[in-house]
Amino acid sequence: MSKPKTFANRLSDWVTRLAFMSLILAPGAQAQILEFKSSISQLTRLAGLSHGAWSPGGQHLYVVADQDDTLVQFIPSADGSLAFGQVLRDGVAGVDGLEGAAAVAISPGGEHVYVASGEEDALAAFARDGASGELTPVEVLRDGIDGIDGLLGARFLLVSPDGAHVYVAGRDDDAIAVFSRNATTGALSFVEAFRRPADLGSPVQVAISPDGATLYAVGTSTSSLAVLERDAGTGALSFLQKFEAYLFGTQDPDEIAGMLNPTAVLVSGDGGQVYIASPIDDTVLRFDRDAATGMLTYADIIEDGTGGVTGLNGATYLSLSPDGAHLYVAARIDDAVTTLGRDAGTGALSFLATQNGGVAGLDFVETVLASPDGALVHGISGRDRSLVAFSRDGASGLLTYSAIREEPPTDVAGLDQIRSVAVDAGGTRIYTAGSRDNALGVFALDPGEQTLRFVEAQRNGVDGVRGLTSVNDVVVSPDRRHVYAVSPVEHVIATFNVIGIDGELQFDRTTSAPGMGGASALAMSADGRHLYVAGRSDDALVVFRRHEPSGHLRRLETHVNGENGLAGLVSPDTMAISPDGTLLLVAAAFSSQPVAFSRDPQTGRLLHEPVSMAKGFGSAARRIVFSPDGLHVLIATESPQRLLVLRIDFSTGALVLTEVQRLEDTGTGFSISEDGTTVTVTDADTASVQVFSRDPGSGLLSLVDTATHGQAGVSGVSDPAPVEDPPDSLAHVIVGDRDGSLALFATAAAPVPGAIDVRIDKYLSEAGGGASGGVAGFDIHVYNKRNDSSASVFLEDLLPAGALGGTWLVLDQNRSSLSTEDRGEGDLRLGFQLDPRGSGPQGLAFVHILYVIQVPPGLRYFNRATATAEGDINPKDNIAGHNNLPWPLLADGFEDFLDD
Repeated sequence: MSKPKTFANRLSDWVTRLAFMSLILAPGAQAQILEFKSSISQLTRLAGLSHGAWSPGGQHLYVVADQDDTLVQFIPSADGSLAFGQVLRDGVAGVDGLEGAAAVAISPGGEHVYVASGEEDALAAFARDGASGELTPVEVLRDGIDGIDGLLGARFLLVSPDGAHVYVAGRDDDAIAVFSRNATTGALSFVEAFRRPADLGSPVQVAISPDGATLYAVGTSTSSLAVLERDAGTGALSFLQKFEAYLFGTQDPDEIAGMLNPTAVLVSGDGGQVYIASPIDDTVLRFDRDAATGMLTYADIIEDGTGGVTGLNGATYLSLSPDGAHLYVAARIDDAVTTLGRDAGTGALSFLATQNGGVAGLDFVETVLASPDGALVHGISGRDRSLVAFSRDGASGLLTYSAIREEPPTDVAGLDQIRSVAVDAGGTRIYTAGSRDNALGVFALDPGEQTLRFVEAQRNGVDGVRGLTSVNDVVVSPDRRHVYAVSPVEHVIATFNVIGIDGELQFDRTTSAPGMGGASALAMSADGRHLYVAGRSDDALVVFRRHEPSGHLRRLETHVNGENGLAGLVSPDTMAISPDGTLLLVAAAFSSQPVAFSRDPQTGRLLHEPVSMAKGFGSAARRIVFSPDGLHVLIATESPQRLLVLRIDFSTGALVLTEVQRLEDTGTGFSISEDGTTVTVTDADTASVQVFSRDPGSGLLSLVDTATHGQAGVSGVSDPAPVEDPPDSLAHVIVGDRDGSLALFATAAAPVPGAIDVRIDKYLSEAGGGASGGVAGFDIHVYNKRNDSSASVFLEDLLPAGALGGTWLVLDQNRSSLSTEDRGEGDLRLGFQLDPRGSGPQGLAFVHILYVIQVPPGLRYFNRATATAEGDINPKDNIAGHNNLPWPLLADGFEDFLDD
């Protein structure tokens, strides 16, 4: 036990320590508004690009990628270059029906977008904003549900010219599914699955005549072209005609050479011709169409390698220019986009040119699309993950390479299935635990540019790195010299040395100990001397002493559920240490109450203490965090999904439920700002980040802002989970995304109700009660939150009965009639003027006062400060108090514990 300090020693310590804390906990009780700055992602959006469709006016291009299960909106420029807009991914933010997305179609008026999914056998509908082009899910229809049929292997779709019906080619159903469409809502109703007598033979594409009277379908298994009549009222189909590929023997009139396994069909804009493409025969075939009946007559063929024709090897998709003068062919074997001239009178085709050699981004090109104004043609390649833009000469139809939008493979790692995000004390180095990556990602934050930059990744099994299999949590030591991560699979802590200016890491060692089975969570003391590990499989909590120079760990003790009276520690998932370091709370998966330990700040050892709650969690807690003043605990629970605000009752040691915020999906993500005025929550179900203002006195929360993925340019939060607030001086919020992204938001001040607010913060308090008495220090912030008027304030904090004396001084002020020269003794009674909130150092008018009192041995008391101001619109937040009773849940040896 150390020698007790004198009153003079303790008073000097308090002035020093609380002055330091004032730098960290400067006034700032303004709600923070999120402003999206940037994001970085390791997941692709364009893998398996398969199809696209222009909006009617050409303002937006929508493409689907069947490997990434995405629907991507692009915004075109005049040169054809494309900027990413909204990205919708299957299973994220309520989006469904995009797994294996094969084709996309848009209603004639542009109000709705529809996607056919071959993997889900589904048809997804989205409402479209005409101005921004952004999409909102409407519904998903699936084969075999509610009588729906014909969607197995859904490969292609179209909307009828009158907008009344949607037709889907169900390749594996040998059918065309027919749906009626509500033009207002975009919702669909199943009409029929048309199969026989046409024998469609695995239809892969359909086309419709401009008058909407006739539908044409190509089938690969029967190498066929079917002609179907459409009932404009019901949308139902009936068989008219069928052509099949001629193979050998006697050729029937409806057998056509050169149409083996056709994959594309197109009707000319004037309705005079139908064209199909065969990637096996490398051909484009023309059929003349009877405008009255819709029936076809075979006309001619253009074939690769014949008559000087090139660029048709693997012809797989067709697109006609809006003026009908040119037909463009995507040929995937030739990696080419080929231009064919079209005679306006006869519809006959002639070879003009091909774009392939020397043009990047056309490897195995799947689709070609002419823009609605005819100025551009885009080739879409799933293998190259690119869209290649060509400018089109309106007279000749010839193409000139213009631009490419591609998404090369990324070297970014540590972002796939993010379990944890840690920010170092400087606020510029970010570390992510990518569970699916088995990696730690290292990122740098540039406060000036307000951007994130990938630095490196430490991958399990690479260059000797161990201990990162399914990595679940990561922390940074306060001295910024070491990073620690835990693996629930390897049951170890991985230690890394920080060796670079951007936070680059060097693997050092792994550490294991009894009780670390399923190691799931980490917590480090504020002084960096102790590290705590939750062993989920072992129902245990392991305490380590950290050697600061080397970062090496030495086990001190292990606490196991069921031993020494410890109960409730079943599958511990998350934990937190109180700001003064005297309390550790653990939330376990199978406990509706927290497990509490009193903690010796010097030795780091723990003592289990009982805790009571008037009402339990009701479900497993996903995250637990103390408020910076130590007066409240915030807990995110799993089912139901809620954010609980609990007040610590200093007289009884109980946790009292103050508020419940019900959220769609709290994920594992919420954090509280260092000044305690803002709580940031991630909501995975709505793909959003929510900001709550927090009343420091009551702990109550008020929603003030929401940033949603895909809206207002926000990206990287499609499936958000962890969130961290770096030091408030940088005013940034960093959000981890389980979908493989890291997003950065800046926080901007916004007014909250109330004119004056008082906060008393007690940190590192050495309260009376021991044989030698003690000192209690109180940090008092008073600030004016109004824009429109000044405030005449009277502040009062009376010495508790029995106190031996007190000293107060003004540590800091802004836009106040006080100065840092103002000080006094005894009771604190002080009148002063605060200007309206302005643009000062913290954007507030405030005073910061330190009040230090001396207490005799054994005295226990309640201290309270009150501020009054005429016209205060929220006086209830102008009183704050604090007990010096032993910290809740601690044993009777509190006095000895402090002096140890």
